[in-house]
Amino acid sequence: MLIATNQNGGSVSRLSSNHKLTGGRNFPSPQEVYKKRRLAGIEKEDTQVAKILRTNETNTNSAPVADVAKDHSSFIYDRTLGVRYTKTAHYIPVTVKAIQKEKVVSTLKLFPGYGDAGDTHTGFAEINKSPKDYECEDLLPFKAGIEAGADGIMVPHIIIKTWILSYLHPFHLQFINFYVEDWITMA
Repeated sequence: MLIATNQNGGSVSRLSSNHKLTGGRNFPSPQEVYKKRRLAGIEKEDTQVAKILRTNETNTNSAPVADVAKDHSSFIYDRTLGVRYTKTAHYIPVTVKAIQKEKVVSTLKLFPGYGDAGDTHTGFAEINKSPKDYECEDLLPFKAGIEAGADGIMVPHIIIKTWILSYLHPFHLQFINFYVEDWITMA
């Protein structure tokens, strides 16, 4: 059975809501950790977070965020690593392995890439991007995560005008164990 939470750090930190579980520990965003300590800091932080989750009988984390947002003011930017596609693709395997090392399931999100879409907590969001652009940009971190052995993928509830998810399934996702939809009652 999967017992899951959404512990990304920063603005998405479920562990921060109960200081008794964590001793009042701060959970910085991946961007904050990366800016200060690069990938070594990411590995250390994600290992510690996974240990805390496992200690509290949570065996699945809806992390890491594999999205890239180009616009710093976009809804999801603060939840991303804050770097371009290739650097994010180098980050994803580090965090996937750190999470899994502690026997916690990792979930890449938000496939196939949230990008600069609007806030789906308050309404509908859409992306108008070609399959080629997705292939050369947004999918790079997801491919890296799949190759690193990520356990699952979370898809957002955004409208992708130019293609459908089934375009990718047989070619890129054959090694994923599960798919999960982001919170369906949002928007």
